[in-house]
Amino acid sequence: MKKNYFLTAVAALLAIGMQAQTTFTSGQITYTVTGENTVECSGVDNAATSIEIPPTVENDGVTYNVNAIGEAAFQWSNLTSAVIPGSVETIKAKAFYYSDLTSVTFGDGVKYIGDYAFSGLGISTLILPNSVEWIGNSAFYNQHNSSYQPCLTQVDLGNGVKHIGNAAFYKLAATSIEIPASTEEIGATCFLLSKLETVTLNEGLKKIGDGAFNNCTALSSINLPSTLEEIGMEAFLNDKALTAINIPAGVTTIGESAIANTAVSTITLDPANTSFVMDNGVLYTADKTLLQMAPMTGVSTHVVDENCLGIVGGAFWGSELQSITLNNKLTALGYACFESSNLSEINLDGPESINFIDEQVFADTKLTEVVLPSNPYYVNDGQFASCTSLTSLTIPDGITEIYPHALNNCTALQTITCLSKVPPTIMDYYEDYDMPFYNSNENAILYVPKGSKSAYQANEWSYYTIVEQAQPLEVVSTNPMTGSQAETYQTYSFEVTFNQPVTVALNTPDVKIYVGEIGGSETLSPLDSWHATLNNETTLNVWGSDYDGYVDYFTSDKNKTYYVVIPAGVVTCEAGSNDEIIIILNPDTTSIETLSNNSTATIEAIYNINGQQVREMQKGINIVRYSDGTVKKIMK
Repeated sequence: MKKNYFLTAVAALLAIGMQAQTTFTSGQITYTVTGENTVECSGVDNAATSIEIPPTVENDGVTYNVNAIGEAAFQWSNLTSAVIPGSVETIKAKAFYYSDLTSVTFGDGVKYIGDYAFSGLGISTLILPNSVEWIGNSAFYNQHNSSYQPCLTQVDLGNGVKHIGNAAFYKLAATSIEIPASTEEIGATCFLLSKLETVTLNEGLKKIGDGAFNNCTALSSINLPSTLEEIGMEAFLNDKALTAINIPAGVTTIGESAIANTAVSTITLDPANTSFVMDNGVLYTADKTLLQMAPMTGVSTHVVDENCLGIVGGAFWGSELQSITLNNKLTALGYACFESSNLSEINLDGPESINFIDEQVFADTKLTEVVLPSNPYYVNDGQFASCTSLTSLTIPDGITEIYPHALNNCTALQTITCLSKVPPTIMDYYEDYDMPFYNSNENAILYVPKGSKSAYQANEWSYYTIVEQAQPLEVVSTNPMTGSQAETYQTYSFEVTFNQPVTVALNTPDVKIYVGEIGGSETLSPLDSWHATLNNETTLNVWGSDYDGYVDYFTSDKNKTYYVVIPAGVVTCEAGSNDEIIIILNPDTTSIETLSNNSTATIEAIYNINGQQVREMQKGINIVRYSDGTVKKIMK
């Protein structure tokens, strides 16, 4: 008995399954049964050019509601017109994909329009009923006429649309559109390459997706609603007619290149916005750690805020910016942040903290001479592509890789100086036009360190004429460091460490110590004379002696600054001598006490003026650490 019951149940399930797969044709349309009383359109006669889908259809004595148009049901068909009844709630993906459809009428009942449902057609007028809630990705993508020109010139979205998908109206021919208040999100690239001149955005919109209005070159104005929270990457990129943009109070996120390469001259920030601030017309995040976006016109120079750590991609892309001063904290330059701008002056070799420069950052700018920072270990893809004014580039020894297109079309390039004896690796590329130096000036001179010419000739660096040169002499450090405080009893002894071995060229250099101002009349000199000796092969010691031949010292004034000027030519190396060296000693604001026994704390450690620990107080200045945690300078 149980066995028969089981077989009966299986038979019933099979019957239902067979019913779900049942298809039949009525008129020119094929239907698929999807439920007890529902079907969806699943095909059409190849000869059909016009259809009016009925709200109900009968087969084998059963009446079915037509509530859907199935996936790819009419794709590549010869249909030129279609009437969709109110019974249809769902139009699935690719329903009319690349058919010959030029006219469609929707009944008031359609809620869902799937991905690519009406892509690649020739519709000129689109009126959606208020029932439509969802417009899928690329739903009305690339509407074109027989000449493949955009043809959808009129769009009414109704009042119920909540979601508009990615690229839904790609290449829209309409010049105006209103996004209903029901819409919370406009998908990425939704209106890419459209002919829109005006767009009405109603209160209720929360997000504008990446590239939503990218390349809408006729769009001249936009008013972002107060409900907006997010502006996507490249949202208004290349909108050449756009002259102003407002940032509402609720906006917390703005993507890269949001207004890049537009005509925006004014950025207006709602005073109630707590996520961003304005600085001389430029938009920063509230803590000023990121420079977010800048006007494309009207700003020719900018000094980056002292707290800024990075410039967001595309911030000045296509702008009138001519010069920018970076601070010493800046660590990163985002993708194409200066591309196609008028930039001709930037202090890249100043901030020692820069460790990342993204692709195409300086592409198509007006830069002429560039010294790259050493922390980023590679020259990124397209970093200087089409910089037709660039004549000189210095690549420090910290850079080990050169990516494709890095110097493409740098036709004015005259010199490249690579400071590393090991050639930076030319990263893989596929075609000749992808190589880092494609169509740059092949007659440019590549200067490389002595002894490394053959290494550079062994790879694509041989594109240029390679000339060896000695490494320039540079100061690595000084002791005391410039900007440090003068000791009360300051010795006439100053160390300079160089980046390579040196030899002394002037044994008795004419060192000057200016008091108060450099070049002033008040100077200091040792009792006897100045001497130049080497502590090791890279460290010079310039010191002044007393009459007994020992290091002399002077008593500094706590209120004055001292400028120690070591003249050029004191040492030499293979590349020649260095420029003059200036060490600045500021007033010593710390106190120095005379030896006394008044302290109740016990002495834990004693150091001499050079920082070496000693067993007992030495004659002169001692640095003493006490058991109570205090540290004092003591004169014995």
